[in-house]
Amino acid sequence: MNVSSTTRCPFLKAQQTAAPAEETPVKAARKPAAANPSPSLVELVGELGVEIQRGPNFWRTGWSQTKVEKAIELANTHQPLRMRLPGGEWQPVAGLDELNQMVAEARRELKCEQLAEQGQKLATQAALSLSGQPAVLAAIPDTPQVNGLSFALRALKFTDSPAAFLREAHAKHGASFTVDMPTKGQILFDTRQDVLRQALMNTDSGQDNWKKSEMQGHGASFLIGKKNMFLSGGEDWKFIQETLRPHLSGKIVHSDAMVGKLSEIFDRHIEDLKARVAAAPNGELEINPRKEMQKAVLDVAMQVFLGNKLDDQQLGEMQKAFSTQIEWLTKESLNPTDISLSKLPGMGKLRNAYETLNSVDGLIEARQRSSERPNDMLTGLIEAVDPSTGQPMDAERLRHEVLSLLEAGHETTATLMGWSLLMLARNPGEYARLQQEIDEKIGSRVPGVKELGQIKQADNVTDESLRLYPPFYLFMREAKEDMTVGPAEKPVHVEKGTTLVTNLYVNQRDEQVWGSEATGFPANEFHPDRFNETTPPMSPFGVGKRSCIGQALGRLENNLMMCRFAQTFDVSATSQAPIELGSDLSVHSHDETVKIRLRKS
Repeated sequence: MNVSSTTRCPFLKAQQTAAPAEETPVKAARKPAAANPSPSLVELVGELGVEIQRGPNFWRTGWSQTKVEKAIELANTHQPLRMRLPGGEWQPVAGLDELNQMVAEARRELKCEQLAEQGQKLATQAALSLSGQPAVLAAIPDTPQVNGLSFALRALKFTDSPAAFLREAHAKHGASFTVDMPTKGQILFDTRQDVLRQALMNTDSGQDNWKKSEMQGHGASFLIGKKNMFLSGGEDWKFIQETLRPHLSGKIVHSDAMVGKLSEIFDRHIEDLKARVAAAPNGELEINPRKEMQKAVLDVAMQVFLGNKLDDQQLGEMQKAFSTQIEWLTKESLNPTDISLSKLPGMGKLRNAYETLNSVDGLIEARQRSSERPNDMLTGLIEAVDPSTGQPMDAERLRHEVLSLLEAGHETTATLMGWSLLMLARNPGEYARLQQEIDEKIGSRVPGVKELGQIKQADNVTDESLRLYPPFYLFMREAKEDMTVGPAEKPVHVEKGTTLVTNLYVNQRDEQVWGSEATGFPANEFHPDRFNETTPPMSPFGVGKRSCIGQALGRLENNLMMCRFAQTFDVSATSQAPIELGSDLSVHSHDETVKIRLRKS
């Protein structure tokens, strides 16, 4: 059992005076849990095997029978108690957190249900006695508290797949558990949908009791800085949001002009694929669908967002650089310093990737010098005036915003496309249904926006892929005040500064919410038909004001690529073995491939 010596929460708020010259140690006797609903302090710590010590002026009476109220009264005017675990060092009984941890650990390790309930009551009584106010506890006993050191050591074994680590952790500890990290403070890991939605809806919303966590952006900040539309908050975020949102309005995205532009870009890459398939042995080509889609969607981001078309070599170099940066993202996130790992000897590949991506400075400068200003996001960013300064963005901020758009604008959508194609390859009946619906409603022509919207199978596949494999799978928020979150029957109390980490990969596979009884299909299986009926809410793009402004475009790109792909190719699985999960910026498979052939007329 581990009790942190650094916990700070009010319990025995005696003045911290110098240690007395003489102290009398007293070993609390180990007894069964007392039936008395108001146990003495000694009985409580005795149950946990904790040795306690008092100064000579602390008590003058038989304190083993002293109730908690009297103990608190005396502690306010005399030397506080100290305690230690077997073999440990002496430490003050510093706070309510310590008592909470002792009780929670006892419940799990000693399986003492009654003691946990008594300890919770004692903790509540202590807080009420001291402050006269309702207690706000760091964690309730029903929320497991996981040892920070063992948690961190286990996490280090999953640097190539944080999503797999969190899946394992929630399977072991449940939907909600807390971890106290020495350098990060308390972290609440909670996959429940209502907790997620409470936090997301109350970020930059006006109520504003949550904010974006700096932990989430640390690894990416070495490339895109700490001030950009994805990592900023408050007025700074609103300024960038208002600058970019008009370029992704429903009127612009859901238009024949946008579908035509996307089709032109995608067809460029499909023609390349057709040539490679024709040249492959037996006319069958094996591809990694995610990596194949990255180049096509990056091309979309460059042209639609920035009005810049790269040749194949330039596009390939930029895609390779992003892939390297994303590959190292988890390790950069674990980097405890503000100096990138790319600065270390032997890190030339990562360093070169950053240099390649930072070369977008030239693209920005060329637009600034040009007399032509197309109505795209790049022009919007260049001409935007920060209301807090009255000045346009400087060169560094512009570069960070452009790189943020390119990274988020291509990686998550490409990952969604990769999962959709992989799932269709593993479920040939679903792919055949997609091809049949497209044949009946569109044929071989490029669809218009209304025709594309009539392909129900494409919509269902997009939704089911987003549910099973949400590309942006990890949301982190920091509590700006003490509060209670979660359902009334099982709330969690969090303190100001607590970081919430919620994993959509686990959240959207909850059998009680998404399983056979609720939707007609097992939660962990790919069944697009579940979306023929009303389904529970899910949040692959977030919710509230901070939801992804590019979600409509991302869905449109996925549906259109599936349509053009189904018109051109037959696809089949390379393997039906269980998928090995990887994750960095997004959830992906480890080098999973599919086979494609030109579709027979």
